Amino acid sequence: LESNGRMHTWIVVYDPSPSELIVDTRTEGGSGRGGVSRSGQDDAPVLSDVIGYRQRLFHIGDTQYDIPVLCENIFAYSDITYIVLSLKNSSGVSYDISDATFVIESKNKGKRTVVFDKTVFPRSRYGSLSAGPGEVSRIAYSFDKMTLSKDQILRIYFYESSGQRNMSLSVDTNDINKATRPDLQ
Repeated sequence: LESNGRMHTWIVVYDPSPSELIVDTRTEGGSGRGGVSRSGQDDAPVLSDVIGYRQRLFHIGDTQYDIPVLCENIFAYSDITYIVLSLKNSSGVSYDISDATFVIESKNKGKRTVVFDKTVFPRSRYGSLSAGPGEVSRIAYSFDKMTLSKDQILRIYFYESSGQRNMSLSVDTNDINKATRPDLQ
């Protein structure tokens, strides 16, 4: 099972004197990272690569407690949505987060409105959001296909471990629904 959600099965047979000691499955048949798989479709990007793409979004962020947190990128590849977050700790105290919480919420929270918030769980993650004083941290998440209706918003909550400096980001419907493939940036 790979970090991008792909699953592979191998049948391993013991050979007392193998012709090769290392078998690299990424190069056999062109099914490697970024190559073309045997079915002719491109492989989904790996989270360690997604976290290294240049920042495309500059309007999703918040700063509290001298800690700016940003949503740097949102990508969609096939039925996988990728979100890259960064945090810069400009305070003098370390900021420890175990993980972010992703909730799809209704924009219209009136008295007569029935609200159904839905927590969304990532398929996988790569990186960390915890940062010591003066450090920058980055993390990439992958989700099953994510789309929002016009009256919904994705809210990302950051809860400090053993602390009270909690923050949140709001990602608008357009940012999620208009996510592009990472190789088309």
